[in-house]
Amino acid sequence: MENRDVTGQIPTTNATSVTTTRNGACLFEDQKLFEMLLLESFQAGLSWECILNKREGFREAFNHFDFDRIRLYGEDDLIRLQNDSRIVRHKAKIQAAVINACVFYKIR
Repeated sequence: MENRDVTGQIPTTNATSVTTTRNGACLFEDQKLFEMLLLESFQAGLSWECILNKREGFREAFNHFDFDRIRLYGEDDLIRLQNDSRIVRHKAKIQAAVINACVFYKIR
């Protein structure tokens, strides 16, 4: 019998999280990994359904999750994103996305 945690999920002991796999295969594409980081950051406090329903809006608003471009966003871009109804318009989460893009660029 499988041991499940309180959420009903089967705990895993390996370092691969559900966000770094697709169909059971590890993801190594930087842009796809950054997409998952960005979406997970915006998901905090919200349902995944909400985020996934806005995924295409995020993709368009954030230049197809191109962290090299996002890291260069300025004040005009932050204002543009705060006014974009296709995404979650939380100012701190938008700022965190730009900061995360800078860090992601440095470590890749």
